[in-house]
Amino acid sequence: MEPIIPNPEFFFPGTFDEEPPEVSPNERTFHQGGLDAIDPAYDSSHNALTGAIGFDPVDLFAPSLQTRDDIEPELPQWGPPFVKFVDGRITELEKKVDKAIEKWSFQTQTYYNVASLNTDASGNIGTGVQDKANILTPPPGFTIALHRIGIFPDGSNFGTPFTAAGSYWELRIGNETIDGGSMVSAVGSIPVVRTYGTRDALRIRDGEILSFFMSAGPASKRITIKMQSSVDRTIEG
Repeated sequence: MEPIIPNPEFFFPGTFDEEPPEVSPNERTFHQGGLDAIDPAYDSSHNALTGAIGFDPVDLFAPSLQTRDDIEPELPQWGPPFVKFVDGRITELEKKVDKAIEKWSFQTQTYYNVASLNTDASGNIGTGVQDKANILTPPPGFTIALHRIGIFPDGSNFGTPFTAAGSYWELRIGNETIDGGSMVSAVGSIPVVRTYGTRDALRIRDGEILSFFMSAGPASKRITIKMQSSVDRTIEG
């Protein structure tokens, strides 16, 4: 005897069972048409509060997790769900664009820094002598271009500068000398002021540290270092 098949147009593809009795054909039709204001991209059995996915792969009347992932990105039918879907996509795109613009719209800014260091009894300053030899560090994702630096020892000025045989100072990045000067009489002295243009500025990049080194300088004296620099976002960041 042939089985009686009610409502054949509402069978689930790939099955020979009729719809569950709690879902009427009219209710499903309204849902597919978006007239019940239920977003087809999200299933009600998904618990948004706990993040629990209540789908049983064995249950033919509830989509599996993979099926859900495949359905959600699809464009829903016309109606309130379509409007909500498009608005959500546009909002997500605007957020990504705003983030990208904000990342690259940083304007170069000028900063002033002051470092105060102390020489030891032999007039030395350096990372191997004391921890305070580091004078400039860029923030993460930025590059510092040093344009002006002034080195001023206590007790000396441009009228009575400090000089000594065999004495000199250096600016270092990673213990590598990038600039310096002599304090030998008739060759150099401190205080001293150095300036650098846009092209020849000393650049300290993200992850690097600018340190100050001095050998045979004024003994047990404070050395004040004043700096003017430009801070810009690192392109690689």
